Amino acid sequence: MAFTREVTGSLQVKNNIFYVVLNLYDEKGRRKPKWVSTGLPVRGNKRRAEEVLKQLRSEYSMKAAAPKGTDLDFLAYLQSWLDVKRASIQETTYEGYCDLVHGKITRHFEPLALKLQDVEESDIEQFFQFLYESGLSSNTVIHYYAVLMTFFKYARKKKVIMVNPMDDVDKPTEIEYSAAFYSAKEIMDMLEAVKDDVLYTAIVLTSFYGLRRSETLGIRWNAIDFEQKTITINHKVYQTRANKDRAEVKTSNRMKTKSSLRTFPLIPFVEEALLEAKKRQQEYRSVFKGSYCKKHLEYVCVRPDGEIIKPDYVSSHFPYLLKKHELRVIRFHDLRHTCASLLVAMGIPMKMIQEWLGHSVFQTTANRYSHLATDAKSIVADTLAEKLTKSGAGSPLIEA
Repeated sequence: MAFTREVTGSLQVKNNIFYVVLNLYDEKGRRKPKWVSTGLPVRGNKRRAEEVLKQLRSEYSMKAAAPKGTDLDFLAYLQSWLDVKRASIQETTYEGYCDLVHGKITRHFEPLALKLQDVEESDIEQFFQFLYESGLSSNTVIHYYAVLMTFFKYARKKKVIMVNPMDDVDKPTEIEYSAAFYSAKEIMDMLEAVKDDVLYTAIVLTSFYGLRRSETLGIRWNAIDFEQKTITINHKVYQTRANKDRAEVKTSNRMKTKSSLRTFPLIPFVEEALLEAKKRQQEYRSVFKGSYCKKHLEYVCVRPDGEIIKPDYVSSHFPYLLKKHELRVIRFHDLRHTCASLLVAMGIPMKMIQEWLGHSVFQTTANRYSHLATDAKSIVADTLAEKLTKSGAGSPLIEA
């Protein structure tokens, strides 16, 4: 579904800066071109400028349709909003939005044929009831809530609607996920058991630094400074659905948040694992010779033939690996939670843990790991009680 009133435009260069020139028209049909600076220098920014052009065209097309607000179809405008949103969000996030919009949102609202301005609080609540009856959990329904809230805020900001129907809709209650954690001993036992597996280096990096899967697979050799003993997280590897039958692996310097860009000290155990991985890659190149994949030479986590390790493979192979070695099965992402839990147990301040994990919001770290801090304080209390009490006497060394 799309609007027929589509604004056209093109890229122009002025003073070595890309400008978007939109073809707008007044009420009498006279062309009124509008110049909008992208702020992007010409060199190396053609693709980004084209994205800005696409976004502005979508936005002004929607504005052109706005005067006929009473005729705007809810699902059509939702799709147009998706087109606008695409330029400002990550590709995997956009795909997630599309899944929600083209899936259950369309399935529920299409038979209703609602106009945008006619959508009411009761319609949204009935939709949420439909989701629950479909077997979805509150945590999943929250994703639908977030998308619809963002969409209606946008429509209200653009003055296409006068009232946001989401304002009086209660947000579904989030059920906190109870992550599985390994103890320090379990981590070391696991590392010893899987040291000959293709995932060993990725497991080491994730266990010690609490990285996200995409961050671990995105580490390149030029991000590791063996002289200064640092490792920088500034790149990622992720998968998108190129089509219904095949997943496509992609790489990007665009991290989840600014806080995701961080530099760690190079821990000796990790350094040893990395040097061994580099040595193995050189050996494999000699064995595979011309058939060795040279496309991903800069990446640390690769298969013996040089191909990059796919995110989906990590998630499926890791539990298999644990079962094979008769280890307690957890998710690969739980290694990140394990790292956090060990930091909390060591008494590391929550703010420092936030920076270590790359959370952009402190509350995210606090909400997930504050209960562990309580356990850590109990250990501290027991230790103090033991140290500050006379041996065998049970009386305090320091009197009140």
